[in-house]
Amino acid sequence: MCIVAKPAVIVVDPVSTGLHVAREVLARGFQLIVLHSSDADKPACIANMPADVATHAVAEIHHHGTTLSAVPHDHQSVDMDSTLHALKAHVVGGVLAGCETGVTLADHLSDRLGLTTNGASGAVARRNKYAMGECIRNAGLRAVKQCAATSWNSIVDFIEHDLKPVPFQVIVKPVESAGGDDVFLCRSMTEVKDAFDHIQGHVNQLGMTNMATLVQEYLVGTEYVVDTVTRHGVHKVVAMWEYEKGPANDAPFVYFAVRLVEATSPKHKTIMEYTLKVLDALHIRHGPAHAEVMWQPHEQAPCLVEVGARCHGNGGYFVPTVDRCLGYNQVRATVDCYFDPTAFASLPPFPGKLLAHGCEVPLVSYDEGVIDTCPGVNAVASLASFQCAYWSVGVGSRLVRTIDVFTKPCSVWLLHASKNVMEADVKRLRKLERNRGLWTVQGEAVGMCPPPPPY
Repeated sequence: MCIVAKPAVIVVDPVSTGLHVAREVLARGFQLIVLHSSDADKPACIANMPADVATHAVAEIHHHGTTLSAVPHDHQSVDMDSTLHALKAHVVGGVLAGCETGVTLADHLSDRLGLTTNGASGAVARRNKYAMGECIRNAGLRAVKQCAATSWNSIVDFIEHDLKPVPFQVIVKPVESAGGDDVFLCRSMTEVKDAFDHIQGHVNQLGMTNMATLVQEYLVGTEYVVDTVTRHGVHKVVAMWEYEKGPANDAPFVYFAVRLVEATSPKHKTIMEYTLKVLDALHIRHGPAHAEVMWQPHEQAPCLVEVGARCHGNGGYFVPTVDRCLGYNQVRATVDCYFDPTAFASLPPFPGKLLAHGCEVPLVSYDEGVIDTCPGVNAVASLASFQCAYWSVGVGSRLVRTIDVFTKPCSVWLLHASKNVMEADVKRLRKLERNRGLWTVQGEAVGMCPPPPPY
């Protein structure tokens, strides 16, 4: 009897939820090839990975050069040829993007290998937020008003002659980033100029140099996340979330909660159907996607904020919650959509009634300094709906003020059969923040922000 080994699966930049994708690949009996998208300097969370993944990979390859969308075509060809040569010793069955930095390379490489792919031709619009918006606008969908600029004069011209915001509220952010990194809500041209000077040419949290700055209309409404998986153009919505964001520590969009939604109302269905049209416009015909969509009550219609052609990020901490609340998760469904058509077909097209209620509460720090004590560890774990917590700080570590997902000190996950019990615990966490019952800091930080108002 001849046993044929399963082929290798390449995961490009297996960090954040990409680590869970890599582990799922290994659990299914596939060989794992780790491919790093660039030799450019990257933050530790992208440059390093846990030993349980690194040691079980049959190969670890570095794609030489910079991000594909930022280099000339002839350089791309040379870099790709080198990567293809390194893969010759392996039988490759699929290429998956592990995180945002791996999306473009995964598209190009899968195309060159003749594997299941979204294709290289439309890869820029699946990564560059300006190209993304223009692509869905050209498809006849509601898209944010915007311009991508490398010069200040271009921004002035767009705001004064095209956008003309009343009241003056303008979003300024990098064209390629994630996690709320350097997203500014500007209320004057002076603030826009300061944001542009801060962003343009700087290295973002993904280790990429900001080659252009995106200036957009400010969308007013409630922001939702629609997580999907797709196989040969057939889309499945595998989860829907509602963001609760607000100002804190002089940052405009700090996350306060991310709630799993029972997506059965007409409004939710409208948002999901719009999202699937966005996927079609961007030619996302295979694999996962994570779309952020603003529901605008004055238009009674959705508008895309941005979409990533990869799994929901946030470290993959959402996986146990959606498993309990829905019975399946995006990571497992991602591997299914490439390698298990029967399992993919068994997924419902849209999520139904929740089996339980789940929520992430990112803790918000209003303090800076070295942590002296951390009573919040026990206080959080004693909550009635507590499921798990992922602390990035502890006694002796340095606490910073929270301004985005990269600076939250802890991610608390709540799960309960009763939505009321869960929401009561959300309020308890906010009270612990307000009363500084989560940690104590040595000394007093200069210019410390006041605690938040009552929740």
